[in-house]
Amino acid sequence: GAPAPPIHISQSLFIFFSRCFLSYTVMAGVLYPSWSGIVCLLTILYMCAAATLVDIPPTFHSVHVINETIHEDANRGILTTLYLKVEGRNLQNNMKVRATTHKSSCSEKKNMLGDDNTVFSMVWSNSTTCFMTTSVRLKEGIDKIDFYMCVKSVHRTRTSEDKSRSGSGFLSTLEPSSEVVKWIHQGESVVFRTKKEHLLYAEAADLQKPSVAEAGPVANAHSSDWTVLSDDPVPVDPLFPVVSKVKVYGFKLEDSEKPVDTAESGIPELLVGTSGVLRLFGSGWTNHTKFVLTDENLEEGAICEYPIGVNQEFEQPIQESATSALLYLQMPEVGKPGTSYFLCTKEAVDGQTASHWVHLGNQPYLQVRTYQKLLPLWLQLLIIVICLSFSSLFSGLNLGLMSLDRTDLRIICNTGTESERRYARTILPVREHGNYLLCSILLGNVMVNSTFTILLDDMTSGLVAVVVSTLLIVVCGEITPQAVCSRHGLAIGAKTIHITKVVMVLTFPLAYPISKILDWALGEEIGAVYTRERLKELVKLTTEFNDLEKDEVNIISGALELRRKMVADVMTKLEDAFMLSYDAILDFETVSEIMKSGFSRIPVYEGNRKNIITVLYIKDLALVDPDDNTPLKTLCQFYQNPCYFVFEDTTLDVLFKQFKEGIKGHMAFVHRVNNEGEGDPFYETVGLITLEDVIEELIQAEIMDETDVWTDNRTKNRRSQNRSMKKDFTSFAERSENQRIHISPQLTLATFQFLSTSVDAFKPESISETILSRLLKQDIIYQVKVKNREKSKDDPHTMIYQQGKSADYFILILEGRV
Repeated sequence: GAPAPPIHISQSLFIFFSRCFLSYTVMAGVLYPSWSGIVCLLTILYMCAAATLVDIPPTFHSVHVINETIHEDANRGILTTLYLKVEGRNLQNNMKVRATTHKSSCSEKKNMLGDDNTVFSMVWSNSTTCFMTTSVRLKEGIDKIDFYMCVKSVHRTRTSEDKSRSGSGFLSTLEPSSEVVKWIHQGESVVFRTKKEHLLYAEAADLQKPSVAEAGPVANAHSSDWTVLSDDPVPVDPLFPVVSKVKVYGFKLEDSEKPVDTAESGIPELLVGTSGVLRLFGSGWTNHTKFVLTDENLEEGAICEYPIGVNQEFEQPIQESATSALLYLQMPEVGKPGTSYFLCTKEAVDGQTASHWVHLGNQPYLQVRTYQKLLPLWLQLLIIVICLSFSSLFSGLNLGLMSLDRTDLRIICNTGTESERRYARTILPVREHGNYLLCSILLGNVMVNSTFTILLDDMTSGLVAVVVSTLLIVVCGEITPQAVCSRHGLAIGAKTIHITKVVMVLTFPLAYPISKILDWALGEEIGAVYTRERLKELVKLTTEFNDLEKDEVNIISGALELRRKMVADVMTKLEDAFMLSYDAILDFETVSEIMKSGFSRIPVYEGNRKNIITVLYIKDLALVDPDDNTPLKTLCQFYQNPCYFVFEDTTLDVLFKQFKEGIKGHMAFVHRVNNEGEGDPFYETVGLITLEDVIEELIQAEIMDETDVWTDNRTKNRRSQNRSMKKDFTSFAERSENQRIHISPQLTLATFQFLSTSVDAFKPESISETILSRLLKQDIIYQVKVKNREKSKDDPHTMIYQQGKSADYFILILEGRV
């Protein structure tokens, strides 16, 4: 018989799970004997169910009469051709369809028409929509007939072929059996009727027209069916002549709902299901002339057996002598893309509208074609959403990745948090190819934006597409992603790195050559490079957001400025420096002045203060007794401490490096070339600078010790609080009431013997030796020092006796001379 229909995937799954279920039930029966009865019952039910295979039948949701054409067949009489649109699911080619007048069931006893071979001729189909045509014969005297749809469902038992597919086992014992046919009613909602007259199905075997009395309301056909339309032209009866006065010499497309394409032959192409306005050029039409489209390629004057779509009328009233008219044209929703459509006309003859559509010709200038959207609506919407998402991603990555140069990424790899380091290490290999990455991102962004705009323009009108695409791209594709990626570009770039790599691979043929051209023209990308000024300003501006203290910021700023500052900007002027003359005497007063100054290094000059010849270190005074009145010249000649001179334009970083070496000490004298006036230029000492001055500039703060009086040598700002007040060591050189000068016992004995033997007033006859001894123990011993003999003549403290002036005391010189 007929070949078995293929097994549906659901049937295969049913067999697979049924076998699994049977295996488990058998195992349960073996392990648990008390379940053996249940196992046997389930096995029998499985074998009965598996012995029948069910083809999933088509299901109709609705049926509509799209077009109806009446014509006459010489053998079959007046026929009406119906063009039906059926919507449903699982629609297939050559599916069996019959009609019935019963509202709820399909049965031979309930006026179901046709036989088992009923087949609709399919024009265009998919799994949810199909278009069918059928020709039926008219019958007079029928008031109203509604037709419902019945679909054939085939249930069949397993065949030997099924056995071979299923394999061995329990199912291999089943014997083949015959098909079980059932007609399924599609419900009351799936109903159609004629638009003009009622229908009677043609009988293929009996060509005689049955009477109403014989046939009843509907004539049941013994072997008739919904006849498949043939491609042969329908013969025309002489009683129904085909005459048309309409002549069309051409047309022009004035307006259209969607953009119009033009084929190479000049034939306009309109989108399926859209409308347009044609300007016809010709004659013979009236305001009652109707037009319709057809896909039949016939000669002018032939009958349009299968018109398509709705009747088209003139958009505006026309005059009888008009040679042009505007025709509103609605393109059909069916038909394959690229199908050529021709015009058919129908006009009034003797006051009655003709029953035939007349073909107006098949010349290229009388044709119009259709094109269909490449993608369905749901897929277009999905692609638009995807394009908008990628547009947002590319815009964000363009800002997020390109703003992170290689220098920043390397810094983050070494100093960032754990997550930041991981993100930076992920991005850095891709960011190494800066121009290639930039070209890939921009090409991808332009591509998705262009695709998004084209698809949106295809769905809407031009102005709406421009406005909507602009708003969506600006808001969703530019502002939002760039605002987010400007703050979280590192994380987003790392998490989408695989998408970025795929885009770079896809755009490689175009992006890589462009990137190489940019590398050659612009040079290698170095990254962010900060100068001293920029780095210092960066540290200052980000103080509020980083964890640097103010002192740390000052130290960083001072270190960056150290190379720019010169000695002349930091030095202490020579007139403000504490200095000693080369001829000075290191007595108690001089040493006290040195101690009061608080300096550890004292410049020594000879003659002029600018003529500095050596340096006195405070440690050199450790072995000097102020009572010895040692000349400073002697001490300087012994130690011979060298002087270190620098020019005033020497930078602090160079001087700091020399101070660190310690070869020339930690104090330098600043000199400059004096070329003023007449004579040869000469070096002139203008100031001095120490290591402490350089460090103060480095840390941007003043270093204060216990001996400092001024906070700054240049500005002369006095120290506000002196925690350790300087001591006045000259007070030790002054005589006070409680201060006594002690002499040695030997000198005291010598003084006692001299007075008791040589001076009459102190001899034993005049004063007791005990009293004299007590007298010598009193505060009667004085010491007078003379620094300069010339100046001491006018000093009253050095005057012992004055000529012509009486005195009530005598003086015994123990040591020295007067």
